[in-house]
Amino acid sequence: MLEHLRSEFDSADSIDLLCAFIKVSGFEKFRTEIERHCDARGRSLRVLTTTYMGASDVLAIERLAALPNATVKISYDENTTRLHAKAWIFHRASGFSTAFVGSSNLSHAAQTDGLEWNVRMTQSDQPALVAQMQETFDQYWADAHQFERYEPGNDAQRVRLTRALSPHARDDRARRCCSKLSRGTSRSRCLRNSRRRASLDGTAI
Repeated sequence: MLEHLRSEFDSADSIDLLCAFIKVSGFEKFRTEIERHCDARGRSLRVLTTTYMGASDVLAIERLAALPNATVKISYDENTTRLHAKAWIFHRASGFSTAFVGSSNLSHAAQTDGLEWNVRMTQSDQPALVAQMQETFDQYWADAHQFERYEPGNDAQRVRLTRALSPHARDDRARRCCSKLSRGTSRSRCLRNSRRRASLDGTAI
């Protein structure tokens, strides 16, 4: 997955990324390509992410948001959205846009040796599917209630994000989730399973 994605950056006029979990380890894998796209070439990068399961890294989100021509929006809603999608859209004015959708988050494990499934689509071969992905992304992007823009350097926003991604917040979410399950699953076992799922995406819990 890593090399497939890297090969898409240089020819893209703009990029959209929808990713539930964003890790420093994943950002570093694409740092050269992302910085060249946003800074050297002055092209747009839009990122939608979440605080779901507390699996993202504050530093990774801040590094992305601080890049010129990059905009990051975050969903803090743990009750209704629980966005778990992963998709890249590489836009090209030539009509040869490409899109990837699958299971890989922006983490080292997901982009290298993780057991992930991803599909690449091209605008020329599957225009309806690529258009549908773009339309859905744009709908999420325009939803100011669900996705809030993250401003790098804003202390209040950083504190809020840090709290939302803290281990304590993760455990609180897991306990609330477990409390809704049937009595057949103990809360302690449910909490262990929640921690294990997060760790598979590269989060040390």
